[in-house]
Amino acid sequence: MFCQACGANAPATYVAFHSTTGAVVIWQHTHIKGNMCKKCINRHFWEYTLSNLILGWWSLPTLVLTPCCIINNLVRYIVALFRLRKFQSAPASQQTARTEQTVPREAAQLSLHVGAQSVTLDRGRRIELSGGGLAEVSTNPNDASILGLKNISDRNWIATPPSGDPRQIEIGRSIRLIAGTRFDFGGTSGEIR
Repeated sequence: MFCQACGANAPATYVAFHSTTGAVVIWQHTHIKGNMCKKCINRHFWEYTLSNLILGWWSLPTLVLTPCCIINNLVRYIVALFRLRKFQSAPASQQTARTEQTVPREAAQLSLHVGAQSVTLDRGRRIELSGGGLAEVSTNPNDASILGLKNISDRNWIATPPSGDPRQIEIGRSIRLIAGTRFDFGGTSGEIR
């Protein structure tokens, strides 16, 4: 599988980490969800959990929410590491089979199908829907050979990769190009083929 956080071709599993920040009379909740590799799981676990420990206690609602977020993060972290360990201890033939299921075809062969419209997903390609920008094919900042579909619309999307774990794609964020990924663009649906 591919890590949705960094784009690495490495064993990955679904996680969701949450953080609350209190500021006396206001508070904020943030989260990150998706299939991630061990390195990204470690990084985001510590980032979100330390944020809870340091900034989570400063308003009345976060006094209750912060312990819940810390426990949630800890449980999801342990479960994710257990899943990755189980994956890594599987025979090499099973690991290869799992990884090959999500390896994308060459980007020139992939296209986005939205209704009757089909657009080839070439690097730098801008996709418009009803006169407005919807998406743009972009490269991963850490590896230019990895292409993604960047949300340039005015609303968040829901993307469901072949693994079946839906993921919210916020404005300005990207998801790796993988054949079989389905999208809900908010009233319009599409699929990468």
